Amino acid sequence: MNSTKTLKEIAYEVGFNNPDYFSTAFRRITGVSPMEFRKEG
Repeated sequence: MNSTKTLKEIAYEVGFNNPDYFSTAFRRITGVSPMEFRKEG
C-alpha cells in the first residue's frame, strides 16, 4: 500500500511476467484494482 514502486515493478517482483495479468489476478482476488487498493489504503 505504501510502496513507491510502480505496478509494473511490483508485478515482476512477485513473479508475474505480464503486469496486465497481475492487475487482472489482483482484481479477481481482492475485488478492486491495484490502484484502487493503494488509494483506499
